[in-house]
Amino acid sequence: MGGLGNQLFQIFTTISYAIKYKHIFKFINTEELGVDGCTKRKTYWKTFLFKLSGFLMDNYPHFDIVYREEGFTFNEFPYDYLKNNNNVNIMLSGYFQSYKYFQDNYEIVCRMLNIAEKRLDILEEVVDKYHSMQFLEKSISMHFRLGDYKKIPDYHPIMSAEYYKKSLQYIVNQIDYTPNVLYFCEDEDVDSVNETIQLLKNEFPAIEFERATNTLDDWQQMLLMSCCNHNIIANSSFSWWGAYFNVNPTKIICYPSIWFGPKMSDVVVTDLFPDEWVRIIEI
Repeated sequence: MGGLGNQLFQIFTTISYAIKYKHIFKFINTEELGVDGCTKRKTYWKTFLFKLSGFLMDNYPHFDIVYREEGFTFNEFPYDYLKNNNNVNIMLSGYFQSYKYFQDNYEIVCRMLNIAEKRLDILEEVVDKYHSMQFLEKSISMHFRLGDYKKIPDYHPIMSAEYYKKSLQYIVNQIDYTPNVLYFCEDEDVDSVNETIQLLKNEFPAIEFERATNTLDDWQQMLLMSCCNHNIIANSSFSWWGAYFNVNPTKIICYPSIWFGPKMSDVVVTDLFPDEWVRIIEI
């Protein structure tokens, strides 16, 4: 369910628990996800996730057990639940949006998906053709998530220019060089985003701002984010993964204190962010 970021949480969680409890894992081979009346989301089995093609099935089997996620916080799966059910079909149902579900096997899953090789491929494709290596070597990614959020701010608010200003200022204060900003947004949101970028240019005249090329597929843009030194994410699982895939040992990742809108104010997201990530207060 959901777009690429949401799908990755579910995929990493499923594979990690399959590894931990020595289960076989499978995913449904479909080109789209979503029920009638809801936004359809494409899958990535033929592109980003093609290495999992051997773990796909065309039809849902009979499920003996359905394990439903309890809330939005991390809840460890009951040991006996998975350990003692090796010969039954178990379906995991939920978002599982916490790195804690898969952190122990994260590197293994990344190797399965060839993440490192794909990152190198992206760099080779974009360097000089779109963005210079000199620019990327000192870059901060900045993600703007508008799109359908514009219609549902009570559920998913759009981050303010002040959030991006505070985040950028925080990173600038921590490093000893003048960075560049590579910002990401959808074509339909360029005008609105450029207003924020202009404000930031006025505040940070020494910093060069450049929009990430829109010629890449969304999963390629996610990996391009991960190639930046530091990351300023939106309230989006997409840029969450762009930051989480970042292998820079000294990376600084800023995220907004407000993740959901007032109609989802009861949702607790404390398990979504690693301790070393920096929470920027968004008023």
